[in-house]
Amino acid sequence: MPALSLAELAGSPPGPVFEATIEGNLPGAGLRGFEFENCVFKGVNLERAVLVGASFTECRFEDCNFSGADLTDTSLGECRFTGTKLSGINWALSHVNRFAARPLEFLRCSMDFCWFVGVDLARCRFIDCSIREADFSEARLTNAGMNDCDLRGTRFHGTDLDGASLVGSSGYVFDPRENRTKGLKLSPTESWPLLKALGIDRALTSQSSSPSGAGGFRKDRSSFRGIRDAVKLPSSRSAPPTAKPT
Repeated sequence: MPALSLAELAGSPPGPVFEATIEGNLPGAGLRGFEFENCVFKGVNLERAVLVGASFTECRFEDCNFSGADLTDTSLGECRFTGTKLSGINWALSHVNRFAARPLEFLRCSMDFCWFVGVDLARCRFIDCSIREADFSEARLTNAGMNDCDLRGTRFHGTDLDGASLVGSSGYVFDPRENRTKGLKLSPTESWPLLKALGIDRALTSQSSSPSGAGGFRKDRSSFRGIRDAVKLPSSRSAPPTAKPT
């Protein structure tokens, strides 16, 4: 693969870039309208870069920094991000190719304070990522994998989580009645936040000695069956559906 620097690209007119290795440090750079295909971005620093109208197809991003980048009208398809900083990005302004043969993959990435409202992320994979204080309201995460991720403060409201997996992830709290959760897979030890959202106290699922204990237990057990029917809780012995990258 030919090597290109960010400085070379920034000084060139927009156009297609095929099978190139791209390196460099140019925060705030403008790469409007470039078409990257089968390129590898290594250690690139494009923090707060303007990538308006650019496209990335079958590209790999390794240990890069794109935090705060402007992805307005940016097209992304069959890309893989590893160890990359992607915090503070409004992904709702971009175009994720949902018809791509391979979905987007994010491995060990930092994606805090991101905006995914209404974004179609079906089948996408987020593995061992920090996705704190992000917003997935109205997003489509059908059959997506969000495994071993830190989801503290992240919002799910009106989100399509049918067939998705949150196995191994922690910190999430959302009301399953306000989201689509058919076939959602959770770790047994991390399923309690969903019960908490329904007003069910963990202690009430054990037998109570109070006069109303039996009735209260039946009510809570019935509510738990509703959660169980809405989501899929894998056995604690089973391995996560997606292994951590090596």
